[in-house]
Amino acid sequence: MVSRYPRLMIGLLAVASVRTAWSASPLQTVSLTNRALLLTFDLSTGTYDLVDLTSNTVALRGAHAEVGGISSGDPQLTRYGTCKALQDELGPGQKMTVECRQKNGPDLLLEFRMYTSR
Repeated sequence: MVSRYPRLMIGLLAVASVRTAWSASPLQTVSLTNRALLLTFDLSTGTYDLVDLTSNTVALRGAHAEVGGISSGDPQLTRYGTCKALQDELGPGQKMTVECRQKNGPDLLLEFRMYTSR
């Protein structure tokens, strides 16, 4: 899948219970898009969809992340999302960060990057 959709980088990171200040999205979804892909993360369910805009086909529907037995789709988690512009060695793009918090235990931190020209 990575070779078919090279315009999207997905990173998963298990984080010990370190709290940082987040400007949480008041919406139920956060999205990234470029001319080829649309990624939408549903904060209420912890799942995400990926649409190939060039062919108007759904590449992923209802996907979730799981690391060390923690799933982004766990209904006990509280999820917060942010999107912001980025510029790095791969060029300009956008970064989505989703923090999945649980009361007692490590948090799950997801980061999605989408580049304008990739």
